[in-house]
Amino acid sequence: MTDLPASIDIDAPIEAGRMAEAIAGHQLPGELIHDGSLNAFRRKAA
Repeated sequence: MTDLPASIDIDAPIEAGRMAEAIAGHQLPGELIHDGSLNAFRRKAA
């Protein structure tokens, strides 16, 4: 197996979800939007 570098921007879909809520004018279902970023999760866990 070959080790390949992976770069995943976790904050991008969260920001897209927040933008979609702003356009829709109401809260949309989805845990990712409301639970926050990985950094927020890590702060809560610390």
